[in-house]
Amino acid sequence: MSFPIAASGGITSLLLCFAGLSGLCISMERHRRQVSKRDRSNRISTLYRCSGWLLLSLSFVASVLEWGTSVGIVMWLGIFSLSTAIIVVSLPYAPRVFAACAMLAVPAGVFMIAAQVWR
Repeated sequence: MSFPIAASGGITSLLLCFAGLSGLCISMERHRRQVSKRDRSNRISTLYRCSGWLLLSLSFVASVLEWGTSVGIVMWLGIFSLSTAIIVVSLPYAPRVFAACAMLAVPAGVFMIAAQVWR
C-alpha cells in the first residue's frame, strides 16, 4: 500500500534533482552554448546557478520527507547519481531536448513536492 507514496517521493526528488543539476549545468558558459546559440549575460548565469542550488535543496527535502533522515540521504545520493547520468548522456547528443526536459521538470517537481507536503 505504501509503494505509490514511495514512488511519488522518488519521482519528485528525481525531477527536482534533474532540474537543479540542469540549472547548474546551463549556468556554465560551455554548456549554455550547447543548448542555446544566443549569448547570455552573467546575470542570467547567476539566476541559473541560484535556482539550481535551490532545486537541489528541494530535492533533498523531498527525499528526507519521504523516507526519513537516514534512508532519505542515501536515496537522495542515488537519485543525484541517476540525474547526473541522465544529464551526461543526454546533453551531448540532444541538447535542445535536454533543455526542454529540464524546463518541464521544474514545474512538475515543484507541484509534486507541494502535493507531498500538503497530503
